[in-house]
Amino acid sequence: MISLTSFPENLFAISSIHNEDRFLGMRIDDPDHSEVVLFVGHHGVEFDGAITAMVETGVAINRDQLIEMSQAMLATAMSMIEPDDFSENGESYYG
Repeated sequence: MISLTSFPENLFAISSIHNEDRFLGMRIDDPDHSEVVLFVGHHGVEFDGAITAMVETGVAINRDQLIEMSQAMLATAMSMIEPDDFSENGESYYG
């Protein structure tokens, strides 16, 4: 089980396209490798605020749920329209 009272050395984070200070994070530091935690965070928040945000918005999911979610996200992404302007949000398009 992942302890939400500590902050990991590494985590996966992807910034919002509408507010670059907000991000969706994923913790993968479960010692048993049986769950991940998804949460909403904010860049520039102090340590205590980051821990509070993880506790308040964190959702623990297991392997099967993560697979289901990743398949739904991939299907959704594949049905989205590719942008004509690759300079959106100041970042290049990877697709």
